Amino acid sequence: MNKQAPSRHRLWSVLGMGALAMYVLACSPAFSPDGNRLLVPILGPQGKASIALYDLRTGKSETVFALTQAGGEITALGAQWLPDGKQAVALEAGEKELLMALFAPGQAGATRLMRFPTLSGEDIVNNVLLSAPIISNQVYLAGDKLNRIDLKSGGLETRETPDDTSNLILYQRDNRLLYLAEKEVSDSKDENKDEKTVREAGWVDLSTLELKPVYRLETDDTFAEICFPNRDGTRLALLQEKEDKENVKRFSVVIFRNGKLEKRIPLDQQLQVEEKSGLMAWSADEQALFVTFIAEGEDDQKQFGILEIPLVGGGAIRKITLASRKAEKESLVFIALSPNGKLLAATIQGPEARPDSTLYLVDLAKPERPVKKAALPNPFPEEAGQ
Repeated sequence: MNKQAPSRHRLWSVLGMGALAMYVLACSPAFSPDGNRLLVPILGPQGKASIALYDLRTGKSETVFALTQAGGEITALGAQWLPDGKQAVALEAGEKELLMALFAPGQAGATRLMRFPTLSGEDIVNNVLLSAPIISNQVYLAGDKLNRIDLKSGGLETRETPDDTSNLILYQRDNRLLYLAEKEVSDSKDENKDEKTVREAGWVDLSTLELKPVYRLETDDTFAEICFPNRDGTRLALLQEKEDKENVKRFSVVIFRNGKLEKRIPLDQQLQVEEKSGLMAWSADEQALFVTFIAEGEDDQKQFGILEIPLVGGGAIRKITLASRKAEKESLVFIALSPNGKLLAATIQGPEARPDSTLYLVDLAKPERPVKKAALPNPFPEEAGQ
């Protein structure tokens, strides 16, 4: 049986953002290992991109790196810290290649610049946007193949996945590598019976790059294709979209534990819109889930924010609004949780003419969840008047 044909820019189709496939998007802010600094990708028009550094102790920010456009159309931009907190990796996924730069914030230029023509943004865009795992100076990227890049040598190792496996996504869990993939399976020995697609979760053997499955779950096509696993990988959160008899979209967050349905949380009263964002993060104690949203506001304004969904007890869903503004084109809200779980960082990224250089910081240590807006340097001043 042949592999499924790769679906172009899976994240866009997953989250109802198909129109974004032709644009570059930046990934979530990235906290340093000590939680004191943030790397924030900033986008401009015509494929311009740079990375800002924000210091939580001083409130100061600066541009620390500018990327060279990769070959062809740009699809995703990401920045991540290495475990030592002294260096970082910038990833730019292009239509024809992946550009990866190793750099030290505060020092000019790249320590090492690597290009990989065989890794296109189409295949690895999800792991750039959702963060690429970095374990022992090895960067892991996946799509329909599993790729490992050595940051010291620049060597690329690629392993084919089984023919019945596709849309592989990797998640770092300390020094372990969790994977989620789609799997074609059949419940019958009858070769004429259609196979069905299930989700498979498991761990990657880092010595052999083999996939070691743990459990599977069956979902229909109303579920988002991107899952958000908890710390140990036993629980998965997904966004579900369905239309009622009046063709009104209804959204729910659904949580599975070890492949079995655990909880379904309707979001209709919180959203009441025909748009969504749907990126998620688990709280540090896993008693809440943070889900990003985009909602229609008043006077053609759009609201961008985060829903805080309690998973224990009977608490109400909290709506945290980050910004309200006119936005003709679709965007995504990206979020990252600090290492101590007390701060949530967010950015709004999309194909607007003027780059959004605002970092939103949600204080989770305070019951009222105040939002601080931090202005980041605009590396594209010539575009400021657009």
